[in-house]
Amino acid sequence: MNDQDQAAIVTIAMLAAAADGSQSAGERAQLQTLAARAGLADLDALTRQIASGQLQPPDVARRLSDDAARRQAYEAALLVCNADGPANVREQAFLSALRVTLGVDGSASQEAERSSRELATLPISGPAVLAGDLGRPVANDR
Repeated sequence: MNDQDQAAIVTIAMLAAAADGSQSAGERAQLQTLAARAGLADLDALTRQIASGQLQPPDVARRLSDDAARRQAYEAALLVCNADGPANVREQAFLSALRVTLGVDGSASQEAERSSRELATLPISGPAVLAGDLGRPVANDR
């Protein structure tokens, strides 16, 4: 995965966090963890672009280099939307549209969706994070 993929994945995760119009502490923590793992220190510019409507999922999705990066972007969005409990209706609608935009096969995404729902209901002391390659969910105790 290249730097452009990592930046796009973090951007899609930020769009997911904004999907319901508010951002919880759990979502913010998840975003900070994703950004740190991707080597992105300052999210302020991205936050402003998202708030102003300059960044949209289809535009960001075009930056992803391959199917693996698109799948990881979807999984990152799942983790963020479920960071503060199971995804609400607006977050679910965002995820559904994102899955289509990214071209992520429904059967391929079912396992990730099941895992993220399970993680959303587990009490953990810190945010769920994507492991080293930004690909697999793990619990992060702080």
